[in-house]
Amino acid sequence: MFNDYVFLDEEKVTKFYDSTIGYRVSETIKKTGKSSNAENNVQDTEMGSIRKSGEIESTLEEITEIHEITPEIKFERLNDLLVQKKLVTNVNELDEDKFYKLKRGNFIEITGTTNFPKTFNDLNSINEIKQTGIVEMAQSIKGIEIKGIDEVVSGLETLGWLDQIEDKETPLIFEVEDWEKVSFFCILNNFYIKSMSELKSEDVEFTILGKINKIIPEGKSVVIHSLIKSNSIIKQMKHDGKDVSSIATELQGPAVKIIPIAVYY
Repeated sequence: MFNDYVFLDEEKVTKFYDSTIGYRVSETIKKTGKSSNAENNVQDTEMGSIRKSGEIESTLEEITEIHEITPEIKFERLNDLLVQKKLVTNVNELDEDKFYKLKRGNFIEITGTTNFPKTFNDLNSINEIKQTGIVEMAQSIKGIEIKGIDEVVSGLETLGWLDQIEDKETPLIFEVEDWEKVSFFCILNNFYIKSMSELKSEDVEFTILGKINKIIPEGKSVVIHSLIKSNSIIKQMKHDGKDVSSIATELQGPAVKIIPIAVYY
């Protein structure tokens, strides 16, 4: 099976794979072999050696090949191993009774469409960034005229402030057919996102393999942005005493928070 990965947490792949099989797997495989190297007859008067016509001299040469075990290969092995040991549950195939027997720590696989919290992309819009005061400062120092989001990003890059407002984590919500009343979500480490543009693709079904981290029961709720440790914009707004409720996304239970290992299609 060949997957197209849009997210692959290499650290978690290794951690869960090693713990599942019970020992640490080497990152490389060495294969050693020998090949025969034949030469035709040669006359070497300086060395004083003469080989008869038609005689062939053979030598054996040792060859070592090193094959790297890539994160993708290790993930495929982990996935196969979880299926073989019946340690992973495919949510799409569950009935309601079995679904409510899921527990924290269970490996689950889900296929569905993805979307970001409604206001997540707006955090980098002009209006939301302006609330932090960074843009006004950029204008006053550099005289940057703000016309659109591209100009904002360009201005912040000029000042070297872009890293201060860029988040290192991305919240992702899965919408699963037949499970509309349940919210599935995860927080992706941006370092392991292979294609943000593909993640934003509409009407594309992705599969996520991960581990249940938390189950929010019916009647309870969770504010996604409160789970993003690196959300600097939210932190800045709170520090300035601003109300963040207008941009915070709240999910009603039942909801399932997943530790993502891979997202692919």
